[in-house]
Amino acid sequence: MRALYLALVAGLFRCAAFGFAVPLSSDYSSLLFTRGQDMCSNIPSVVAGTKTPTYSTSSISRRLAATILSRGFPPGKITFCASNCLTFNVFRSLSDPDFGDLQHAMLIFLNMAYHEIMNTIEHGGDCVIRNGGTYMENPEGWIRLFLGNANNHQLTWGVAASAVQAMATFMQQAGAGAISWQIWDGMNWVGRGGLQITRPGPK
Repeated sequence: MRALYLALVAGLFRCAAFGFAVPLSSDYSSLLFTRGQDMCSNIPSVVAGTKTPTYSTSSISRRLAATILSRGFPPGKITFCASNCLTFNVFRSLSDPDFGDLQHAMLIFLNMAYHEIMNTIEHGGDCVIRNGGTYMENPEGWIRLFLGNANNHQLTWGVAASAVQAMATFMQQAGAGAISWQIWDGMNWVGRGGLQITRPGPK
């Protein structure tokens, strides 16, 4: 499996605001987060929504690799916490994850998205994402990322960056695929995310 290095890959891709519903199926009612009880799937000693320790891509890889090789993430709901913050994603495990070229392309794209968001924060500050959310796609246009508001809350760029970082870490270890998820900041469900694949990945 090709490794992901978040600090090394950078690039340009299309990014635009959006004000429409994410065109992905989302069974949010089946992903309800139990406040104060759910533990981070990737850091089982930490309650989701509380401050997580700082972890690097390499250190979390070793920890998760042992878990995945021994039993894998259980099917169903996954509560995956971002590094050094209160943000976590809630989603259903992938039924048919890809560990080949699609995974490689997805990790590069999520890395690009992360750097684009951090560049936005550097130049405009960590503020609420305008127009209800943002839409990004890879240069070839076949991987699309949606990040938007949810539950009468507004998603900020900082929380969005943490959510993307967490999803990249998950897909590095568990494989890639189309997915939709809830974005939580502490005890508040503040956003929604989605990754859409419109055609098969490179062969």
